[in-house]
Amino acid sequence: MEAQNILEFDKFKDSITYMQVLGNGNMLFPATIEYAYNGLKVIENLNVKLTLTKFNYGTINIDEGDAINSEDLHLKLSPKFQSYEFRDGALYIDNKSKSKIGFYKITITPYVFKK
Repeated sequence: MEAQNILEFDKFKDSITYMQVLGNGNMLFPATIEYAYNGLKVIENLNVKLTLTKFNYGTINIDEGDAINSEDLHLKLSPKFQSYEFRDGALYIDNKSKSKIGFYKITITPYVFKK
């Protein structure tokens, strides 16, 4: 599963057109986050960081917002534990959390700025 997740992560990373490359080589970009769990759906515009360094390659960190926060939801995502799928310009992530919220789905859609 992890190898397939890395392939999906790489396709997603390569599709992002507006990003800031951080000093350590990681990427930061604005995105719309849709988080679905327990029959609820929350949507918020937040920054997302992709870890591209050898240590933890493929890890995704979503910034905290008003509705999407680490107290209630998982914001650090790993190809070791979640399932990644890239399609239609977005990354779809799902998993089941024993400790917080049960089954959840996250959609990360990067901003596309038009000239």
